[in-house]
Amino acid sequence: MTRFTCLFFIIYILTASSVWSMDLPNLTLDSALQIAEENNYELTYLNDELDARESTKKQYTARFFPQVSASAIYPFYGRSSAITVDQLIFDFGKLSKRINAGKYMIKALYYKKQGRKHEIFVEVSEKFYRIIKARNLMEHYTQEEKTLLKKVEQSKAFLDAGRISSLELAEASIALGKNELKIIQTRGRMQKLEEEFFILLGIVKPENVTYSSELKYEKIELDSSLITDSHINQFYEIKALEMQIMSTKTNIAAIYRDFLPNLVARAAYRFEGKGVAEEDKDNDLIGGLGATWEIFNGGKTYHEIRSQKANLRAQMTKLRLMKQSITSKIKLAVIDADTSFYKIGVYDKAYKASSSHFQYLKSKYNNGEASEVELLEAEDLYKKQKVTYENAIYDYLIRVARIEKATGFDLRQ
Repeated sequence: MTRFTCLFFIIYILTASSVWSMDLPNLTLDSALQIAEENNYELTYLNDELDARESTKKQYTARFFPQVSASAIYPFYGRSSAITVDQLIFDFGKLSKRINAGKYMIKALYYKKQGRKHEIFVEVSEKFYRIIKARNLMEHYTQEEKTLLKKVEQSKAFLDAGRISSLELAEASIALGKNELKIIQTRGRMQKLEEEFFILLGIVKPENVTYSSELKYEKIELDSSLITDSHINQFYEIKALEMQIMSTKTNIAAIYRDFLPNLVARAAYRFEGKGVAEEDKDNDLIGGLGATWEIFNGGKTYHEIRSQKANLRAQMTKLRLMKQSITSKIKLAVIDADTSFYKIGVYDKAYKASSSHFQYLKSKYNNGEASEVELLEAEDLYKKQKVTYENAIYDYLIRVARIEKATGFDLRQ
């Protein structure tokens, strides 16, 4: 390995590690979206593919310019050499059509990239809210474990005093075991969500990361019946497919023109090498107009047109199906979001009721009229309803994200 290669490898590792091992002490949704935009591998791939398409278009454009070639044979002694310049004069629009077809494909790829970027942002949002939901559940189950441990200890004392049966102690122990299982399952689900989340962000999960989210929401007023064809036609995936259709149509027009000739101009200078007598040397400059015309190619052009026309029909059918699918997805997403929104109100009432009950038990406990376990149970119920209420809000935000994915609209602004 050369010194240059070693140096390049070291620089690559240092710069890569600075991106991959970000310190994220307080990760918000907005910062997560920014990281995804800068580091997501799929978006990077689509950007590179766009660059490749641009280069391909320029390859066709270059054919409008003179094409210079030279020929020589070594050794030059007794041999002739030549310099030739060819210039396309007229080709019945073949080259222009193919360039335009390439431009449509570049636009299609751009819309595809924008659409995928929007989808990735929605997926990041959904994963972010799911991680916070799992975190809230972990906190609740951890708190509930303390209450259940107290109950088990109290049940043992009551059993020794003969106040309860062994069945009640077994029930308390079973409840503690079930809660431990919930902790294990929730921790595993959270770890899986985080792995998927940081893959979307395009970075390695930091050692210590915390998530920050404001618990705020508002009702999204979106009537699925108002999503008309004019709205659907603005969706990135629709626009991308429409550009592909335009590219295919333009390609078909270009292929039809392959039945016609090309008119070219040629200039050439030929000169003889050493070893040829002066009177025999044939150094000359020639120029003129010519035509190239493919008379027969075994039906290649005909079958190419048939293939492109079949492809066009498939694309048109796919466009109709895509519009139909989008309309259906929007309706289902709006129904889910509306249902999720009304659940928030129900859980809010239960949360407030449990809060009042907890304050009441706390007052009784302070006056010596309630046991510690009763207070812990009331507190546990209060925190459980609080988590349920907050997670209902995150569920709603997830449903809103799914509407964004279905409609292509950004509803968080």
